[in-house]
Amino acid sequence: MVITGKPSLDDLVAHIDDKFMNKVRDDLFVSKNSRLVAFSVPPFYEIGFLSWEDQKKDILYIINRLSELNNVTVAISLHPRCKNEDYMPLFKQSNFTIYQGKIYSLIKACDIFITNHSSTVSVACELNISVVIYDFHGVGYDIYNSMNNVQISNNYSDFSKDLSLSLSQGGDKINTNKINMAMLDGRCNDRILKEIYSLAS
Repeated sequence: MVITGKPSLDDLVAHIDDKFMNKVRDDLFVSKNSRLVAFSVPPFYEIGFLSWEDQKKDILYIINRLSELNNVTVAISLHPRCKNEDYMPLFKQSNFTIYQGKIYSLIKACDIFITNHSSTVSVACELNISVVIYDFHGVGYDIYNSMNNVQISNNYSDFSKDLSLSLSQGGDKINTNKINMAMLDGRCNDRILKEIYSLAS
């Protein structure tokens, strides 16, 4: 995958235009004066990394902070391993929307992306989307540390500050000097086929 990139990114490249982005925002009822914050929920409970109580505590803290914001629309993206019925009660009072489409489409349309250490961060960086990584439990990957539009929050207090910083920057899509990690050139499928053919020959 390092050589080829993800096939799903080709679909994203095919739809990187204002018309597609506006459709996603319209579907989420994002007003013209509002910013879209995407919150990607990791499957930490589902993979046994956290207890349900710790998973719930982290999520509730984040959504409570997001609920305090003005002129912001929040869309939740659950990892495929997460079951809607487990998480719906956590979002019920906030009236946040659980986005049912592909995470990459939501990343393209959002102004600020909140997630844990994930390959989706590289996609957001390639699209120049401001990112807040919450690393409350010391996952500690350092691959994103040097990226200018990424804030890494190691505790609840840091998260509140980093979220405020991202919002004060207006969700600017900051251009950064970095390696091309996401391979957003629409040729991922072509590279995969080339690798398959070379292995078969």
